Amino acid sequence: TLVSANLAATFAQAGRRVLLIDADLRKTSLTRDLGGKGRKGLTNILLNHVQNPAEVIHTLTEVTPDAGVEHAGQAQVLYAGPSVPNPVTLLTTGRFGNLLRELAGQYDAVIVDAPPQGILADTDIIARHADITLYLIRAGRVVRKYFTQVQKLADAGNTIVVIEHNLDLIKVCDHI
Repeated sequence: TLVSANLAATFAQAGRRVLLIDADLRKTSLTRDLGGKGRKGLTNILLNHVQNPAEVIHTLTEVTPDAGVEHAGQAQVLYAGPSVPNPVTLLTTGRFGNLLRELAGQYDAVIVDAPPQGILADTDIIARHADITLYLIRAGRVVRKYFTQVQKLADAGNTIVVIEHNLDLIKVCDHI
């Protein structure tokens, strides 16, 4: 979530129009962190309670007026919206894919924050609609079986980028 938010801020600082979507419909950390709890969002759109996505998309300056981010008006956020009993059902409707295609035509970048890979089916569903899927993995803490799921997405034609963090560079350098 932090990487998604920082990536969006970086795009905005570079003068790009960027939309940050909280698609982690169970935890909604991004929505909470940006002060959007209780606001309409993605679930409202997917349930057809909101017809025009622009009605529930907020600029980051509206959300965090003291962010001090140059070009902040170019970064917008779509909150998760109210919780739903089964997010997978909403994400597997054609509405989600259509929404992402529609929004991609309006922004230079659409960044979708998703739940961790391998724990829920949500992430695989979201990744199928992405041009590029970025996986942030923690060095020495990732269970290898999750890599087979990532490989399946790559085999299906998704562009996959894996970034390892918390890497002990001293140990790595000792092995070089």
